[in-house]
Amino acid sequence: MEQEVLVQRQANPVLPADCRVMPNDDGSDGDNDTDAEDDELEEEENEEEMERINLLNYAMNLPDEATARDGHREHRNKPGQVVKLHEIKQFTSEARALACLYATYLMGWNQERSKKEKLIIADAATTLVAYDLGYKRRIGKYGLEEWLKKIEASVLNTSANGIFHSKHKGMESQTKRVEAEHPTYLHSLYHRATTILGDAATFTKIVSQMNLLSAVDERPTMNLNKWSLLRWFKTKKGKGKRTVFRPLLTPQHKINRVQHAH
Repeated sequence: MEQEVLVQRQANPVLPADCRVMPNDDGSDGDNDTDAEDDELEEEENEEEMERINLLNYAMNLPDEATARDGHREHRNKPGQVVKLHEIKQFTSEARALACLYATYLMGWNQERSKKEKLIIADAATTLVAYDLGYKRRIGKYGLEEWLKKIEASVLNTSANGIFHSKHKGMESQTKRVEAEHPTYLHSLYHRATTILGDAATFTKIVSQMNLLSAVDERPTMNLNKWSLLRWFKTKKGKGKRTVFRPLLTPQHKINRVQHAH
């Protein structure tokens, strides 16, 4: 039975040593007792689980808030060196990817764990990243699961380019910015997507296909969702305007047509 994660607050967290049990090579002829092998495997798994819990305790007890108040944060593994603090309040793409790596590879985050355990792991991973990268407070523990979903979606639906693009649009939405630079780009992507999927396809399928098509286009790679596509579609009323128009009938055209008729 898997051990329950127990996070204990410590005054001075200590980095856990590598206590992983390695199997002994005794040069036997392979006729070891099955029960002994099972016991050894179980012992190794228990040691790995204790190592994981120790790492969670260590990360959760880092003095990030105290060092932020003091304006001085020492490097965890380099005595005498300090971590430069800053005022950034949101994780960068690099920080998010690092937190996802720590949570899944080192701290045992997976979908089978309870919501409470996943939240503890997310808190520990983001705290460790925030401490090392100079953030003044713990941020991102509630966003880690969504970051992992974006990584998974980048394999199937989008691309690795711009996985963690911020949802903050600023003054203009993504569709408006792209249309200002490439007026026919979204219409082209929509037309190509519906040609592949058919006009009866849902907006969710169409937007996924549009994102895929943009990944192999020379123009900007899109990171649209069905709601942004729906707003753009309603704004255009389901129709696109051509940017190039044929010239109107000029006086010279009229003269040429009269001469041609006679």
